[in-house]
Amino acid sequence: MNLFSWTFLAPAALVGFMGIAIPVYLHLRHKPRAVPLKFAAFEFLLRARRKQKRRFRVEQWILMALRAGVLALLAMIFAQPFRDELFQTNSSLNRRPYIVVLDNSLSMLAGQPTCFDEARNTVRDHLKQRDRTAPTALLAASDPELHLASQTASSVEQVLDAVKVTTRRVTLDAAYQRALQLLEDSEWTHATIQIFSDGTRSAWRELPPQPPEGVEVIYTSLRQGPFKNIGITRVSQPQGFDAGELDITLANGSANTSDFIISVVSENEQLTHQLRLDRFQDTTHRFKLSDSSQKITVRVPSDDFALDNQVNFAPDQQSKTRILVVDGDPSPTRRNSESFFFEHALNLHRKENTSIDIETISVNGLKSADLSEYDAICLLNVSTPPTEQLAQLVSVPAGILISMGERMDFDAWNPFLLQLGLEVFEAKRFDRPQAVEISVGDHPLFEGMPIADLELYAQGIGIQAYRLMSVGRSNFSIPLSLFDGSPLLVAKELEGRRYVLWTSTMDLGWTDFPLQPGYLPIVRKITDYLSFKDAKAQSDTLPVDDALRLGLMDQLVLQEAQEGYADVPVTGPIPGIYTRRDSQNAQLTHLVIDPAELDFRPIKDQVEGSPASAMEELGFKEFSRLDLAPNLLWWLFGFVLIETWIAGRLSLKWGSR
Repeated sequence: MNLFSWTFLAPAALVGFMGIAIPVYLHLRHKPRAVPLKFAAFEFLLRARRKQKRRFRVEQWILMALRAGVLALLAMIFAQPFRDELFQTNSSLNRRPYIVVLDNSLSMLAGQPTCFDEARNTVRDHLKQRDRTAPTALLAASDPELHLASQTASSVEQVLDAVKVTTRRVTLDAAYQRALQLLEDSEWTHATIQIFSDGTRSAWRELPPQPPEGVEVIYTSLRQGPFKNIGITRVSQPQGFDAGELDITLANGSANTSDFIISVVSENEQLTHQLRLDRFQDTTHRFKLSDSSQKITVRVPSDDFALDNQVNFAPDQQSKTRILVVDGDPSPTRRNSESFFFEHALNLHRKENTSIDIETISVNGLKSADLSEYDAICLLNVSTPPTEQLAQLVSVPAGILISMGERMDFDAWNPFLLQLGLEVFEAKRFDRPQAVEISVGDHPLFEGMPIADLELYAQGIGIQAYRLMSVGRSNFSIPLSLFDGSPLLVAKELEGRRYVLWTSTMDLGWTDFPLQPGYLPIVRKITDYLSFKDAKAQSDTLPVDDALRLGLMDQLVLQEAQEGYADVPVTGPIPGIYTRRDSQNAQLTHLVIDPAELDFRPIKDQVEGSPASAMEELGFKEFSRLDLAPNLLWWLFGFVLIETWIAGRLSLKWGSR
C-alpha cells in the first residue's frame, strides 16, 4: 500500500486509526457538570476568571489532539512504513554503482502491458534519476556479456531498447553470478544490484546465493496479481499412429483450477472438448480426426499469455512399410510352412498399425520380384542367397533378415556372408532345449522394449538346434545368445543396410520360439529395425532450446511461424513448423515453447513451509527502503511527553478548583 510516497509492509495495521475516536469520545462525553448556584457576592469573582477558563478550554483541545496523535502514531508504527530511497536527491546514492539484471525470458511477455515493458520502463525511470556518468551496467538473462561495454547511466539508457525477449529457455542464475563477478572485478565494495523479473519459478534453476556484505540486492517482481494461463505444450503423433491421431499435451500454469474448451481444427473437420485442469497440472489427451489433413490447428481460449494458445501442426503423411517374406520351406499344410508363424505375427501387428503391408512369396517368386520396392526382406530358411536380386538394394536403405534352418546350404551362403564378416558351419543339435540369454539388452533393435520384458521373453525360448556361426572381426552385435555364448540373434548396420541373422528357425523345426509370448514382440522389433522405422521421416516436436543445444538450427528452414510472434520483437528461433535441409524425406520439425516458461508458479513456492518470500529469506529486498518507523518513535515519545505535561498541569488546575 502506498500513501503520500510512503509504503507500508503491514497496511492492515492502519485500522488502528479508528482508535482516534476514543479520546475524542471521552473528551466530548465527560465534561464536568456543575450545578449553578447564584450568589450575588460571586458575580464579581466569576467575571475575573472567564479569561482563564477560555485558556483552560484550549488546553483541553490540545490534550485531546495529542492523545489522538499518540494512537495514530502507534497505528503507523505497526504498519511499518518505509519510503523507496533507491535514487533520491542524495548525491552519494546517485553515484553508487548500480547493476540491472533483466529477465528477458518468454514468460515476461505475460500480462497487459507485459512484464517486460513494465521492467524496461522502470529501469529507464531509474536511470534518468541517476548521475549521467555514474557507474552502471545492464545484464540480460539470455546474454549477460552483450551490453557490458556500456558502463554509465547514459550509455545503458541508450542500449536499453535493444534488449529483447528471447525464445530460448533462460534463467537469471548466470546473469546474477556475472553481476557478482563484475562487482569483484571492479572492486565495488558498496553497490546495488536490482533484478527485474516476473517472479516465477522458471526464472531460476535454483535459489540464488546470498549477496556479499555491502551489496544491496533489490528483487523487483513485475507480476501484478496472479496470471491465468492454459497453454499447449506439445502436439505430436503417437508412434505407430493411425492417420488422424494426435497426442496433445496441455498445462495449467496458474494457481486456479480452470475449465476450458480445446478445439482441434483440420481442413474438413472440427473437434471440441471440454476439459478441466487443476492448478499447475498438465495432461495429455489423444484426438482422432476422420481425415489426414495437411495442416491441423489446436486452440485454447485466450488468457494472460497469448503465445501458447494456438499451435499449427503438419502431420506426417506416412507411407506404408512394405515387408517381403520369402518362405524357403513351404508345405501343403499351411501350419507347417516356415512362414506361417512369422506371417501371423506380422498380420497381428498390421491390425494395430494400418501402415504395414506384407507380401509372402516362395523362393521361385524371387526371380520376378523387385526387391527395391520393399523396406524389409525376410529370407526364412532359403537354400541359396538371392545375390542378383539383393544387388538391387545398393541405393535403397532396406533391411535383410536371414533365418536359418535345415534347407539352408551353408556352402552356398558363406561366400555371401563372408563379405559381411560372417561365416556359418554345420547345424548343432541338443538332446534337450537350451536356454537363451540376453547379451546386449540396449541394442537399437530392442529400442523401447523394457529390459524386464525382454528378459521374460528370452527366458521362455528353448533352442533344440542352430547353425554354428563365427562373427569374425565384423563387429556384429549379438543381442541374444545361447547359454554357452553361441550367437542366436546377430545384427548390424553396414553400408546403408541393416542385417539381422537368426541362427535357428522361425517355425517349430528347431525351436519352440513361435509358441512363446516373446515371439510376437521380438518379430515386430526385428521388422521395425529392418525397415528403418526409427529413421523414417516423422514429425519431431522439440522445445526451441533443445533444437539449439543439439545444433539443429543450421539444418532447419522455417515454413510457418507460430501465431502471435509477428507483432512481438523477440530474438532466437521462432516457434513454428520447420523442414530439414538435409532430409531426403522432407522431415518436419515443430519447435515449441519450453514448458517451463508456461509455469507461472511464484518463486516463493520453492521454499516449503516458509511464510516469507524466498527472496527476502536470502536477504534480497523488494525496495531500497528508508525505514520511517524509528522517526515515528521519536515523534511518539515527544507526543507522550507533551501530553503528560499538559495533563499534569490541567490536573493541578482542576484540583485547585
